[in-house]
Amino acid sequence: MEGLEGLLPRGSGPSTSHTRSAALGFGTQIDVQPISDGTVGGAWGDGVTGRAVARYVGKYVTKSAESAGATPRPIKRVSDLEYLHLPAHTARMARACFDLAAIPAYGELNLRKWAHMLGYRGHCATKSRVYSVTYGQLRQDRRQHRDAERRARHGLPELGGRLVVIDSEWTVIQTGLSYGERPIVDAIRLRQRTAAAIRAQRAAS
Repeated sequence: MEGLEGLLPRGSGPSTSHTRSAALGFGTQIDVQPISDGTVGGAWGDGVTGRAVARYVGKYVTKSAESAGATPRPIKRVSDLEYLHLPAHTARMARACFDLAAIPAYGELNLRKWAHMLGYRGHCATKSRVYSVTYGQLRQDRRQHRDAERRARHGLPELGGRLVVIDSEWTVIQTGLSYGERPIVDAIRLRQRTAAAIRAQRAAS
């Protein structure tokens, strides 16, 4: 604990880029506590339980840029910000993404594409293939484990690395509009024909 507290203020780490390096540091406000399921809630500094940490992380994992008033759809042009009516702070952050994207040094970040996410790409819980096990690999391992349990439960032989080929056949049951969609489509067509007739009358006059 004491050694970790001594390292954090002046801690640094290498950059993930192969062409440049950067120092990463921490501020003076540090809260280091042991994590243990046997911890009993008490005064600050006594430690926290794994459940408490999971709840804290889960609170931010479920948050999105929409909670800050951003739009869920990509922002194509910076001029679109005038019509989206975003909160002032959110609009400044989205505009900053466009401003930074125009600087060649930040071109690789592709901030223009992620302006609607305020510059954050992907999910906050995404893992890198270089430094950690990906969630895709975890899901695959979980499927294999569940499948092995199912086969053992039903008395089926183990796969033993054999390839399983699933041969399925698709049959067309219905095409066209589903129930309830036809009135909506008819209303849209009527509106289009009415608009075309109005434009023709205005052009003729």
